[in-house]
Amino acid sequence: MMYYEKAQPGLTTELIHQRDKDDRNVNYDIKGVREQLYEDFKGLCYLCGYSNPSNAIEHFRPHKKADRVKMFDWNNLFYACEHCNGIKGAGFENLLDCTKIKGIEQKIIFKYDPNQPHRHKVTISNNNSGSPDTIELLQLIFSIDTTSKRRMGVQTLEKQLKKELKNFDLFIDAWMADPNQIHEEIIKEQVNNTADFAAFKRWQVRMNPDRYPLVLIDWFVD
Repeated sequence: MMYYEKAQPGLTTELIHQRDKDDRNVNYDIKGVREQLYEDFKGLCYLCGYSNPSNAIEHFRPHKKADRVKMFDWNNLFYACEHCNGIKGAGFENLLDCTKIKGIEQKIIFKYDPNQPHRHKVTISNNNSGSPDTIELLQLIFSIDTTSKRRMGVQTLEKQLKKELKNFDLFIDAWMADPNQIHEEIIKEQVNNTADFAAFKRWQVRMNPDRYPLVLIDWFVD
């Protein structure tokens, strides 16, 4: 989970018009909404941080089919993958809002340990987030203790995360061997909120100062 700045006022006017047009109308996926959300969230699921091709429109605060204000509220429309959206459902109402908190990933520890048993390599833990719901949801997203269908989603996430962190280390090695401007820019992109699993990369840097130079932390820009 990273900080993403939503465009303002975004599609607010168009969505209000759609909301008030017909009480039976539930179509908030109107022209421009999906495209702007893709741009705002950098094409990434705001929960797992992966550029999953199944990413789609998601309601941050559940509307439960009755609250049309929440249903058509531009600031309540987020970008999430099918796996995360399916787990979140309407059961989590007190989540940290990643569009309002800069440095949000500092409140949650995202850890990947390749030495742990297969499919137990990811751990999500609290770091004074003040939001048990957020921690619980993220733990479920990366947990194999779920249904067989969702377990496949977890396996896909872990596979992609492993690949992304391996490539990150290769970029680090190249930069340390030859700290030129090109290699530096690549590393900065890797820890930016436009990169897959950037929260994991940032915590990998924070927790392993012997492996990653401290200057990398100065490159964590939201």
